Amino acid sequence: MSEVHNLAQAFASAIEDQRFLDAFNLISESGTYTVIGTTKASGTYRGRADVLSRLVPILSVFVAPPAVKFAHIVVDQDRAVLIGAGQGVGPTGPYDQPNYAFSLRIADGAIQEIVEFLDTTMLDTAVFGKKIVDR
Repeated sequence: MSEVHNLAQAFASAIEDQRFLDAFNLISESGTYTVIGTTKASGTYRGRADVLSRLVPILSVFVAPPAVKFAHIVVDQDRAVLIGAGQGVGPTGPYDQPNYAFSLRIADGAIQEIVEFLDTTMLDTAVFGKKIVDR
């Protein structure tokens, strides 16, 4: 197995086991983690310390952290894509992500970049208490 596959698998396993700090510690000191969208959690976190100090507190409010399972890991050169799904309970409601994808770039024995693709409405409603209403 390649270094890319091994690190992607280690990240996936840590997320599945809800060992989120172990997963985030695989990010290099200068790596980036981007959460897509325009939610309060969305944006690019720069460096492991930024992920731990700004993103982890947002995620710590879950009543039941998302139980994520990955169905596929696709590796191409220095990139890996993890495809999965997860369910949990946020402080303001159920959190259902039937289609998660994480894109990772790996080099020098660490994750250099993560982009998390998810249904951001779930973050807004389950974590930040927003209500979605028709016009």
